[in-house]
Amino acid sequence: MDLKKLRQVLAQDDAVIFVGAGISMWSGLPSWPDLIGELAEFLESEGLPADSVRREKSRGDLLQAASLGFDLLTKPQTGQFLRRSCRYGIARPHEIHRKIIGLGPRCFITTNYDNLLEIALQTWLPDRPVRGPITNRQLMEIADIVQARSLDFVFKPHGDIQDVESVILTREQYRALLPGGDRHAALESLKMLMATRPVVYLGFSLRDPNFYFIRDLLANTFKGGTRDHYAVMPDTATDEERFWRRNYGIHLVSYPTECGQHGALLKVLDELAPSSSVCASVALDATLSPEELLRLARYADGLTRAPRVEREFPLRVHAHRVAWSRGKTSVDFCHEGQLSETFLVDGPPRAALVGPPGAGKTYALRRAVASLAEQLHDACLAEPLASSSVIVPVYVDLKFYRGDLEQQIEEALPPRLSLDRLSRTCRLKFFVDSFNELPREYLDSGVCVSNIANVLDRYPSATVVLGSRSAYGFDRLDFPTYDLDRIDAEFVSATLNRLGLSLEGDFGRLRESFSRSRFILI
Repeated sequence: MDLKKLRQVLAQDDAVIFVGAGISMWSGLPSWPDLIGELAEFLESEGLPADSVRREKSRGDLLQAASLGFDLLTKPQTGQFLRRSCRYGIARPHEIHRKIIGLGPRCFITTNYDNLLEIALQTWLPDRPVRGPITNRQLMEIADIVQARSLDFVFKPHGDIQDVESVILTREQYRALLPGGDRHAALESLKMLMATRPVVYLGFSLRDPNFYFIRDLLANTFKGGTRDHYAVMPDTATDEERFWRRNYGIHLVSYPTECGQHGALLKVLDELAPSSSVCASVALDATLSPEELLRLARYADGLTRAPRVEREFPLRVHAHRVAWSRGKTSVDFCHEGQLSETFLVDGPPRAALVGPPGAGKTYALRRAVASLAEQLHDACLAEPLASSSVIVPVYVDLKFYRGDLEQQIEEALPPRLSLDRLSRTCRLKFFVDSFNELPREYLDSGVCVSNIANVLDRYPSATVVLGSRSAYGFDRLDFPTYDLDRIDAEFVSATLNRLGLSLEGDFGRLRESFSRSRFILI
């Protein structure tokens, strides 16, 4: 195993680390076969057949198994399954992620859909501005990262869990990357990066379906001669190493496994790490001091005191069907019909909630903040505190925006507990209200939208909900947008029954009208 040459590759300014699914497995995410097994179980839980999926899995055709399974799922079901399989909002970066981002390279490619790599960069290298995730749907960003001097990016050609439409998982979806497909630009950019950059592959095996994909790309770009491509893989034989070097220009660096365990990989990464690694002195599990916990508990206690009306109407959200002028779409049906409280507390990592005056947006946001604050308060008083699982809600009102959103968020937090400090120890959730009531100069100039985008780049693991009366003005953010203008139909029916009103037959349509309106039901 020639680690000296591999260190030299990693030390090059334009080096790229290509991360595979094996790395995410250290954080508890499933392998490819396990993912297909979970898909079969999910299908059955939804009352759908799974025999063909299991049959193709037993034959070793995992792509075909995925194609058969996802063909049976609706878009909301697909999103639900992918978030579940990626342990979205639950999984945290492992020590191996810290070692990888400390190897030196500033550019990353991954076929993984999860956001563990991005969280690791934000946690252990917070001062490095990293672009990402850049998916196969972001044409301008894709064109930019292939430039020779482009640095500090995370490119996800197979998509990202925060944008389910970008996910490439089945044979049919892979075709979108081929010539003539609507994601072909991502494939061409990936080939360009692989042809022009030194690349180190981590987390793959020779039988990984994603590595088959990489193999084909290498075959198309390798023209003979030397190439600075290295793959650190388990238990490879000498003849395999010779074959891959001769035919694909990739050097296999092998490490041994014991009873299927990959502990030796951590030792390899330690040997490869530069002595001055910026991550070397960063603790894996940062914790809050007792004094900080007390401040956070007082902060949470204040948020729980948001006033609550005597009679609440259960409101549901539905996807806002708007296509933006840039050709993107904010339509997302993954949370269609959810109750507003569930949507705001457990919903998508990026979302905009729109509705006319009086629809209940601000009240819903405030109540979601209060609900999360109650959980935060209890967690602060618990022993021991698992700070990495704690969600810290922050509410900001853009009516009072003065050009610096990060400062406005800082001012909402308790004294001597900075946003940067909390981002390293806890999960953050920003509730940004009243976008339509921005001071006019910030709305027309686009300053606030750029400011929001910068905050998202700086704190990529934070979740964000934007409240507004309309979708006008924040199209650049391309948030999935939901309307809040429907009262729960069951609540309407129960109220009408309580009042002794029966709306059956043609009059039943009135019930739907009630649910779409903001009537006061006594």
